[in-house]
Amino acid sequence: LEGNNLGVDSCRAFANALKKNETLRHLDLENNNLSAGGSDEETGIKALAEALRVNQGLQVLNVRNNHITQVGGKHLLDAVLRNETLTQMD
Repeated sequence: LEGNNLGVDSCRAFANALKKNETLRHLDLENNNLSAGGSDEETGIKALAEALRVNQGLQVLNVRNNHITQVGGKHLLDAVLRNETLTQMD
């Protein structure tokens, strides 16, 4: 799904799906404008991070080139530390 300009709302939709997903192993969301800046970015990336905390299948996640802020990065770092299946995140 790289480079499709999916945006913040799609980030939230992926987060909801990832909470239930147990089969998807690799998700490439590079260059999709997942971060619009400000509070929208934080809620989209925060939703993605919350999903990663409970996801039991995803092994590789690419979120490069989405202009994730320091706050968003902290949300993702916390999630990665709690996730037991994710082995690679860019």
